[in-house]
Amino acid sequence: IATADAVTLLTNPPAETVAADIKCTEQEVVPRGRLWRLSGGHYASSIKSALGGSVDAAGAPLDGVADNKFSTSSKQNVVSQPWADWYFAQGDKVAGALAAALPASHACMTAAGASPDCVQAFVKDYAAKLFRRPVTADELTRYQTAYTAWAADMGPADATYALLQAWAMSPNHVFRTELGDRKPGKVDLTQFEIASEISFTFAGGAPDAALLADAEQGKLSDPALVRGHAA
Repeated sequence: IATADAVTLLTNPPAETVAADIKCTEQEVVPRGRLWRLSGGHYASSIKSALGGSVDAAGAPLDGVADNKFSTSSKQNVVSQPWADWYFAQGDKVAGALAAALPASHACMTAAGASPDCVQAFVKDYAAKLFRRPVTADELTRYQTAYTAWAADMGPADATYALLQAWAMSPNHVFRTELGDRKPGKVDLTQFEIASEISFTFAGGAPDAALLADAEQGKLSDPALVRGHAA
């Protein structure tokens, strides 16, 4: 999510139309795109699947709206200071643990002089898992630049940890979007938004590899395939 878009949507979110307000006619316009903030349980599930870390969802702050299907409303349940502190603490814990025990494929990140290929592979793997979509070219450049600066300032191990913590706290991870192509009127969700919608609705967690693979190939416009994943 572009920073300006995220700030605008969080400070002035679109109205969340309820079913009773929508008439079943061809002339009606589908409600505008929305943002959903992951619940404590969703966040814990996402961290476990993406980073293999453990999060105490029971220790998450209380929300004004909880224990119902609207509990992930980003309009009613904002990122308050307690939530920001909780995200920071959880990201600190899981990022520190992973940075200290990276798999062999990414061990080059904590060694001096990590190559651009090493850093890019790391970003494409872990940031994409947490964001539930491929990283953009701009993101890849920004994260590689950040790692290079941090590694020079505080060493490669801490720079690796800092990237992981930043991604765990990022709006791209904390929020699930229904923004689509951002055109006026009907919102056509992106393939990766559809994947997240299916997964969080039916499984309470981030999309698995099979679902993301079908999103990558643009297959989730097929209702039969969507039903299969939901089942």
